[in-house]
Order: sequence, then structure tokens, then C-alpha cells
Amino acid sequence: MHELWKYIISQLNVVPKTVYGGLLALFCIEAIVFLAVNRKEAARSIVWLLFFEFMFLVLGMTVFFRPMGSKTMVYPPFWSYASVWRDGDKTVLHEIILNVVLFVPLGFLWGIPSSKWPRKWLWLGAIILGVCLSGGIELLQYCFKKGCVEVDDVIHNTLGCLMGFVLWRGCAKWFQKQV
Repeated sequence: MHELWKYIISQLNVVPKTVYGGLLALFCIEAIVFLAVNRKEAARSIVWLLFFEFMFLVLGMTVFFRPMGSKTMVYPPFWSYASVWRDGDKTVLHEIILNVVLFVPLGFLWGIPSSKWPRKWLWLGAIILGVCLSGGIELLQYCFKKGCVEVDDVIHNTLGCLMGFVLWRGCAKWFQKQV
């Protein structure tokens, strides 16, 4: 588990500290402006802003602030599971976990402002969000030579987005019972 945390910290260090500070300052300014202008829609707008800012951070960590590499593609789905199962490869296991965890906040944030939509569209939207954003990241990584393009990454990111959405649904139901 200690190795996993070291790996997570190394991935967070890829993005320059000024980007984190800039996004935090931008969020604070946006929150103040939205609360001053329209308090009723402020919370929903702030969540959308958080959503897009988090998407920018994900793009930064996975594409823009990553060192150049080569155009590498791994086509067969679920190869990473075979590698972990057959070879006991802990590095690949850490990458699977990180790819899932990376998209959990996006799934959670997706549920909040979209909560007025019909339930079936919310589920479908979470899946589409995971597939499209992850597929877009993989495409950018390929175009800019920023890492290995894998079908498994899209699967794991989509799973993480769906898990975040399920977490939001559970929290929403729990809060409704409390009120």
C-alpha cells in the first residue's frame, strides 16, 4: 500500500504547483462571484466549475504535463488483468487502481448538477462521460506521444466514473433520508 501512495504522489507532482494554485484561486473567485450574483443557482454553477476544473487537472496529469514518449498502443482489452493475475505485476495493479480512482470525482460531480434529468439518462450520461473523456485522453496521448494508449485505460476510467456516480446516488439518498 505504501508503494501505491508513493506512485500517487509522483503522479500528482507531474502537474506544476502553479497550476494547482491558479485553479484554487480561480475557483475561489468564481464562487464569490456566483454567490454574489445569483445565490439560488450558485451551488449548481460552482459544481459545474469544479467539474471542469477537475477535468483540466486530469488532462494536465495525463497529457499536457507528461514527458514525451512514443506512440504505443495496446489493443487487447483486459490484458492488464491477465498481467496481474498471471505474473503478479504490482505496478500494473497500481495503474488499474489509479485509473479507476482518477475518474471517481468526475462521476460524483456529474451527478450533482445533472440530478434533475431522468434517472436512465444520468446513468447513461456517466458512462458516456467516462468513455468520451477517457477516449479523448487516450487519443491526445497518442497524438502528442505522451504515453501508452490502452483500451484498458478507457474501461478503468469509465468504471471509476460510474463508481463516482453510484457514490453520489448513495449520498443523495442518504441525505434525503436525513432531512
